[in-house]
Amino acid sequence: FRGLTEFASKVPFSLEEIQRGAGNLAVVSQSAEEMNRLLAITGDLAVASGLDFQTTAEQLQRVFSSGINSADLFRERGVREMLGFEAGVAISAEKSKQHIIDIFEEGSKSFVGGSQVMADTFDGVISMIGDKVRLFKQDVMDAGPFEALKASAQLLDNALVKNFENKKWFSSGFGLKLKIAAVRLSE
Repeated sequence: FRGLTEFASKVPFSLEEIQRGAGNLAVVSQSAEEMNRLLAITGDLAVASGLDFQTTAEQLQRVFSSGINSADLFRERGVREMLGFEAGVAISAEKSKQHIIDIFEEGSKSFVGGSQVMADTFDGVISMIGDKVRLFKQDVMDAGPFEALKASAQLLDNALVKNFENKKWFSSGFGLKLKIAAVRLSE
């Protein structure tokens, strides 16, 4: 989860968008390192194709599971050709995956790095600010402030029990004194 949040804080996609697609990518990832690489590839392909992050992740899962010809939206949007695949040629899932990874490792196509370009737009910056705020809140919560607040509240409760054993007598007397003070102020 932390890896997804950190990725979201660097790209123009919200954490929610990334989370919706991450499950598809997790199915075809063998390690956290590969997952991070696939997140970056998904972001760049989403920018280049005009598809949202989740849909792009779903299409990549299809490619990596069954080959490029199984990704119908990639065919319809011209992503297959953009990636250098030939129409009508059957390519295995493994070769399709390796071809896509090679393109992004080489940086040979103009759309590689599209997420970073979009990150510099106004919407991208606003998205990244929101994700950085979420990271900050997560770090604050991980530090356990509510445990300290709960412990302080328990100390206060114990002090009240110890110092005001007859709370009913005390609260009745206090209420009566407040009533007398209010009456005197109104006179």
